[in-house]
Amino acid sequence: MPVATHRLELPIAAEVAFAQWRQAASRILWTPPEFRLEQTDGPAEASLGVRWKWKMRRWGMTQHLETAVTACALADYEETQLCGPLPRWVHHIRFESNTPDAVLVEQIDFEAPGGMLGLWLTAGKITQEIQAGWAYRDDVWRRSIGKS
Repeated sequence: MPVATHRLELPIAAEVAFAQWRQAASRILWTPPEFRLEQTDGPAEASLGVRWKWKMRRWGMTQHLETAVTACALADYEETQLCGPLPRWVHHIRFESNTPDAVLVEQIDFEAPGGMLGLWLTAGKITQEIQAGWAYRDDVWRRSIGKS
């Protein structure tokens, strides 16, 4: 199963970074505008057991996703896709304290679709999309805290 990993150092406390991470509005802000991400259901803030519904536009289609927060702690946050475009998507996060800064360590385990769609939407293409999304998010996040 493909895995994408990422690490980001932020010049803020781990607790502050985690508080921002838990906000649905942050997810929208950190997503490239061409995705047109919208929250269609769920609370404003993540907590254990929360389910969020999202709508986005990608690969020429409007897509609906539902995710569940299956772990919600500073050192162990996990969000799992319950319904969406890929057969599997699990996003693991941990915030490490590198006093006074935070380090975000994340991993996404996913499965590319099968069939005709899978011939075009390969694991490599999905990994590139993930990495481009992380680059966009990292830039927006750094600018929002005054560091680029």
